Amino acid sequence: MMAATKQTRYPFTVIRQRLRQRGDAVLDFAMGRHTQTVPADLSQFITQNITLATRRRTQSEVEAFTQCAAAMLQRDYQVTVDPADILPTPGGRPAMSGIVSSLLSPNDGVLVMQPGYPAFAPLAAAQHALVHEVELDPDQDFAPNTAALGADQLADVRIVSLNYPNNPTAALLSNDLIDALGSRLPPDTIIFNDAVYAPLTFEAPPQSLLSWNGRQPLLELHGLGKLFPIGPLAIAILVGAEPLISRIRDHGDYAWPQLSSLQLKVAMRCIEDTEHLNTLRKDIASRVTALHRVLGELGLAPYPTPAGQYVLCPVPTSIRGTPMKDAGHAAEVLLDQYDLAVMPWETDHHGYLRFSSLYLAEELERLRQLAPLGD
Repeated sequence: MMAATKQTRYPFTVIRQRLRQRGDAVLDFAMGRHTQTVPADLSQFITQNITLATRRRTQSEVEAFTQCAAAMLQRDYQVTVDPADILPTPGGRPAMSGIVSSLLSPNDGVLVMQPGYPAFAPLAAAQHALVHEVELDPDQDFAPNTAALGADQLADVRIVSLNYPNNPTAALLSNDLIDALGSRLPPDTIIFNDAVYAPLTFEAPPQSLLSWNGRQPLLELHGLGKLFPIGPLAIAILVGAEPLISRIRDHGDYAWPQLSSLQLKVAMRCIEDTEHLNTLRKDIASRVTALHRVLGELGLAPYPTPAGQYVLCPVPTSIRGTPMKDAGHAAEVLLDQYDLAVMPWETDHHGYLRFSSLYLAEELERLRQLAPLGD
């Protein structure tokens, strides 16, 4: 079923504030304290070329970057993209803001999946779009229940916002899913996919929306920030139909800071560093597996985790005999009584607790010592 979305504070800002208040004694499985290491050669390159951070990127550098990004999409996803269809942006959320600001008009319909990364819906609501939610079904591998959507509900939808691999469910994109959705949509409805976790796919080749051969125009977001801890140097990559990219680029000329020469050069080195990506994927997969095992020992019944860096659990009926009302209540009990910080996630019909794999080794052992928790 579809429901209006309420605009709230960015939930990760809220949890970070709570963590600062509680200090280092808390087991941080909400955001995670582990920091990935910058490859030594990349760190050296940044140090040696730091003056490029103050130089505005040139058009030739942009063109070199888009060609590099197109080669990455061919290499990793087997999709062929014209470099003109690629736009570097100063981050994922600015890219989403550019999408809603340049492609939506007031009262346009926007369809989002719940649970999902929480930025797109509030940004669209701020643009006075009519935001609707369709719930992902945990009993169907978190597929959206598209059959429940009436034709009248879909008629006004201008943009469908997807998030695959999904944060927080780890659900993967499939052609069957997009076929089922695309067959119900008007031909001019834009399908957007936030694919920043696509490189962290463990049990199957990474998938891209851009490989789909449907009739609707497509946009997909790829990122570097989850793969390389380079802070403000990280940029995102928005790919899609040229008329859409052109409109978003024009918006960015007004709304975004200019990218520097260093940002583009660093991004190209990151894109080409497949050795680091393979090492990181193995490390995250190992962390996810270890966390999954411990959560099972705690009695929290984690869902399968084929991608991403989070493990999701349903809200337990009770925690050591205390009945749980919802995800927020469970997160408060875990924080207040057990010094365990997790990210609560609530939909109309289900509650979840999201655990980050970016834990410190000693935190995982302390988490194991809390067993049992769920009843």
